[in-house]
Amino acid sequence: MGPEGWQHLRGRPTLIRRSARALDRAEAARTVAWMRHEVGLDGDGPAPGPATPG
Repeated sequence: MGPEGWQHLRGRPTLIRRSARALDRAEAARTVAWMRHEVGLDGDGPAPGPATPG
């Protein structure tokens, strides 16, 4: 649900349909794999953090 107005920013609540891409399970799996890699949850150890002055 979301507003029905301009760019879904204002207005009465209405059903907003999902795009075909939002329903693509393969795309979702790739996104989750990428996110897990980025945060270090893919088994390669923790992601490197920011450099700290020493």
